[in-house]
Amino acid sequence: MTADDRRIVVIGAGVVGLSVGYSLMKRGAKNVVITDREHVAAGSSALSVGMVETQFFDPVDVHARVLGREMIDRLVADHELHFVRNGFLRPTTKNEHVELFERSVEVQRDFGVDDARVLTAQEIAEVAPPVDTSNLVAGLWRPSDGYLDGYLYASLLARLTTSLGGRIAQQHRLVGAEKNSAGCWQLSFEGKPGMEADVVVNAAGPWADSVAELLGSTVEVKPERHQAVTIELGSTPDWRLPCVVEYVPGSTEDGLSLRHEGTHQLFACLHNERSVYPRTDPTECNPRADEAFIEAIAELIMDRCPSLDECGLGHGWAGLYPMTPDGYPIVGSTSSDPSLVHVVGGGGSGIQLSTAMGEVGADWVLDGKSTLLTDGELWHPERASLSATGR
Repeated sequence: MTADDRRIVVIGAGVVGLSVGYSLMKRGAKNVVITDREHVAAGSSALSVGMVETQFFDPVDVHARVLGREMIDRLVADHELHFVRNGFLRPTTKNEHVELFERSVEVQRDFGVDDARVLTAQEIAEVAPPVDTSNLVAGLWRPSDGYLDGYLYASLLARLTTSLGGRIAQQHRLVGAEKNSAGCWQLSFEGKPGMEADVVVNAAGPWADSVAELLGSTVEVKPERHQAVTIELGSTPDWRLPCVVEYVPGSTEDGLSLRHEGTHQLFACLHNERSVYPRTDPTECNPRADEAFIEAIAELIMDRCPSLDECGLGHGWAGLYPMTPDGYPIVGSTSSDPSLVHVVGGGGSGIQLSTAMGEVGADWVLDGKSTLLTDGELWHPERASLSATGR
């Protein structure tokens, strides 16, 4: 049996699982099924605020996100994916971050990004009028970054995958897995016929650890509950807010995250890329935002954007970040079982990391390794940092 003929089952039809399936089909795989316990983008993908940007410091972080932006740009050009280029701003109140921002611009330039730059507080006021810049010292800015709708993105990936011959099996909840004497996976689904597979890909997002357990493996992914809320502007303002994320990568403190939505709303949430919250059982995740969260974020919004004091808060919601101990995704197979490939742990950046995770995951399925990223060992499932407390 050739690599192209192997039966491949991907568990999880969010943007990461769909990106794996799409990458496999583009590379010539002939028998790919993507399963989901519910339906396409039923979980974190559709609940995301959908920011897509490259404003990071580490070369691997930047490279992975550049790959994602390149994919988004192709889908916009070839398939009319709706992507709003309202810019992405990462402001800071600390002078020590300015050097990091300047280094980020250099790293991004190494990967072909030519419009990122560091803004002064005065320039921040020009690109983000509602933002109070009195205590800001600088901002990392790329005007061509922006946001998309996670559900629409996932739905497009699903259509593209099936157009190449891939299959999507919705309402397929994995309940059991074992290998027969020939080393073939026998997968059981609740109320559905079973499937056989030569390779299984765990792309189950916040369900990744429980799916790994069913597959006789373990993976260091912790689902953490995060929340968001809408801000009702009342009328269409004469400004348009870019994506503003007051979080500096590597920090363990939440940062206020804002972006425009439509003409008279903003989305607001608290963003963090480190694992700082307790584990939430995905079956028990309250989909509504907590009152305490809404009160806390309202105070932060008033501090950073006091001109919004007459605006109201609309509905709030909650979803899950699949977090890893060191903040990097886990992509690859372990030395003990090359027939099981994990593509998990995108945290709160699953949409912008999905392309790179999908392509690296497809490399592992078809080639048993990947050399796509500048330092792919940082995503390896057996790296030492998964047992450490930080990067």
